[in-house]
Amino acid sequence: QTSWCPSPWFVCSACTGALCHVRRRLCTVPARSVSLTVVTRRVTSHSNNKVRLSGPRNRRSTDNPRLVQMAAASASQLLGQPVLTGQVALITGASRGIGKGCALALAKAGCTVYITGRTKQETEFNPGTLEQAAAEVKEAAVTAGNGGECKHVFCDHTDDASTESVFEQVFAESGRLDVLVNNAYDVSNFPKEGKYWWEREHMAHWDTATNVGLRGHYMCSLLAARKMAEIKRGLIVSVSGPGGVHPEAKSLEGEEYRPPHRSIPYVLAKSATDRMMADMAPDLQSVGVAAMSLWPGGTLTERICKFMDGDAMRATGRFESQEFVGRAVVALAGDKNVLKKAGKVVMAHELAAEYGFTDVDGNLPHDALNMLPLREEMARPPAYWV
Repeated sequence: QTSWCPSPWFVCSACTGALCHVRRRLCTVPARSVSLTVVTRRVTSHSNNKVRLSGPRNRRSTDNPRLVQMAAASASQLLGQPVLTGQVALITGASRGIGKGCALALAKAGCTVYITGRTKQETEFNPGTLEQAAAEVKEAAVTAGNGGECKHVFCDHTDDASTESVFEQVFAESGRLDVLVNNAYDVSNFPKEGKYWWEREHMAHWDTATNVGLRGHYMCSLLAARKMAEIKRGLIVSVSGPGGVHPEAKSLEGEEYRPPHRSIPYVLAKSATDRMMADMAPDLQSVGVAAMSLWPGGTLTERICKFMDGDAMRATGRFESQEFVGRAVVALAGDKNVLKKAGKVVMAHELAAEYGFTDVDGNLPHDALNMLPLREEMARPPAYWV
């Protein structure tokens, strides 16, 4: 591939690897122990993790005081991950999965993180508890050293009083809320087996999908918006997904199929979430608050890895860790121009390319089968419109 690097990238002198925008792979050597070289030349080819450059020679980092300062910066600040010390974040549905991943990333960045969930006892279907998640997040925050911390609050987001009490606690203890991540979604009433939707579906599945995954997001956004409007800043992110646009997916073998969880209630909840955030955004934007939908790609959650072949999925390079989505939220929270994204659907892998962060293994997920073609499809009206 041939293209210009969107900004100067760094080549680590402590290893043979290079960092480019085609395939970003980061050296894990702490920043204080390496010197950096700015790449200002054109990327003309990319093969087998080797980058061929043309144009002017590299400029040594010692020629640029700003790069010397960056090289001496704390190793706890990851590329594309701003430090958010002092900010307060609330993540719903964080006993496991994407919610816990968001909590990990935000706490590492320095946020005081509140997480909600219902799981008090681990089960076969629900690996991990809210308390265990909180302990893991706290440990990660201490290791990162940016001042982050984590508090857990048991909450049933189908109960309005329970949800209201969470926000009352956050406001009483912290006096503010900078980031809300609506992630809670109930998968306990999974569709049944059957060839046709009327054989698979039941009203309990409809209720859990829409009450927690849609109504709950609306209520949390409502309560957060009132406080954020007072301080005239904030970020509200609802975790949604491409199921509403493209219910079908492609398997590891590239065959198209419709995953069982992408039921009619699921698709409705995700589609409605995207429209809900778009409708919320203009009023919020006028008072300095950004609201948007965030689409993850295929995510290797605890449940996915337990019931599916997580190792085989990871080996494809298509799937994201649960913290990858959290890194997207951190990047958004640290972006002074985030209001430009208000009301939009943003995708984790696109935000990684924009802000320069990677997944926890130093790579970028590359799902050419499901995620990368979405924008082209989204530019066309839905088939049922025409």
